[in-house]
Amino acid sequence: MTFSISIVRQKSTIHGTPGTLKTNAGFTCSTLELPWEDNKSGISCIIADVRVGALWESPSLYRLVVRLDDAHGRKDCLIHNANWGGEGDGDVTQIHGCTAVGEGYGQLQNSKGNMQFAVLNSGHTLSALILHIQQNKTGDTFPVTYSWADGCEPTECVI
Repeated sequence: MTFSISIVRQKSTIHGTPGTLKTNAGFTCSTLELPWEDNKSGISCIIADVRVGALWESPSLYRLVVRLDDAHGRKDCLIHNANWGGEGDGDVTQIHGCTAVGEGYGQLQNSKGNMQFAVLNSGHTLSALILHIQQNKTGDTFPVTYSWADGCEPTECVI
């Protein structure tokens, strides 16, 4: 069995796009992406599609992350640790077109001093995900499928 990751997103809001990451080897966690903005680079969550993922040592995050192949006008998309992905008034973001992982959701105080919707325990969750991938993948790359939960697809989403 080839190792794979599936990310199913819920309804996108100005405070981010929550979802669930599952692997076919039994790992599950929460995700957070930017709001849907027509797949625009750096300001939108990722379009629904199958991407190719690989472990990669990020020179800016100083750790292993999942790097996705370049597709649909998007490059440098990662699955990494972060808390915020909002674009609302007073929100900050740490994911410029990437996917953050964590354990559930809550409110955290952002760098502007505002309480903001966030994915929680992100650093710990990413470490657990990376270890899980290392223990279960058989090759250098693996499929990462992005999709929308039923009834949550953005109306503008066209490949």
